[in-house]
Amino acid sequence: MPSERYVEDKIKNLFKSLLQFEDIKADIPCDGKRADLVIYKDEKPFIVIEVKKESIDPTDIEVVNQASHYANSLGCEYFCT
Repeated sequence: MPSERYVEDKIKNLFKSLLQFEDIKADIPCDGKRADLVIYKDEKPFIVIEVKKESIDPTDIEVVNQASHYANSLGCEYFCT
């Protein structure tokens, strides 16, 4: 099973190559925790991506709430899990 870091790297590469987002940062501090990935657009947080290992359902309400909270706290327009 791939690690979260491996999945994060794959997601970063996808967003960079296919969607032309260059400014992607990992482990961004947010309310005492860390958002896994944040994609920036025009130097502002734009999308939060919450990465979980395969054994965790990305549609679980706690995971979705976590990503939503990070997006709201960072001022992102979008989030995904």
